[in-house]
Amino acid sequence: MLAELLTRHGRVDEAIAVLRPVAVSMGGDGWLVRMLWTPLADQGRVDEALTLIDDLAERAGGMSTELFVERILLLACCGRFDQAIVELRNHREADTWYLVGYLADVLADAGRLDEAVAVLSSPDHHAVHATALATLLIRQGRVAEAVEILHNRVLLPNPDGPWALQTS
Repeated sequence: MLAELLTRHGRVDEAIAVLRPVAVSMGGDGWLVRMLWTPLADQGRVDEALTLIDDLAERAGGMSTELFVERILLLACCGRFDQAIVELRNHREADTWYLVGYLADVLADAGRLDEAVAVLSSPDHHAVHATALATLLIRQGRVAEAVEILHNRVLLPNPDGPWALQTS
């Protein structure tokens, strides 16, 4: 709360000084890292914010996926879409459903809807990202395709799960 109060009163450097040791001790927890980079980004101090994230990663023994996502969000927030896209595509876990969703988001935010749709249309990711894909298709005016995707999305219940129908 102290960091938020300091930030509201324009005392960003003091807020960073308060938060940084906490972020280090917590290993770079996402919401806390965002509290660190947001005021810096708001002041146009993007490179300083990126350095802060990289320092946290170094202290933690490497860039965790959570820190990496914060780095990507910072880049996208500051309009550095091309850099964010390159870093996402070059990441060792680039093909995971988790990072594919972020890649599609950044591509869409950059106005590259066709590429975002292509990423989510991959057979490996289509089912997980059906709603996001449908949303992008609607933004492109392809409503019928979006409806078809959502209509065909079938979630099969686990017959042994807690919500299964019991027959006696």
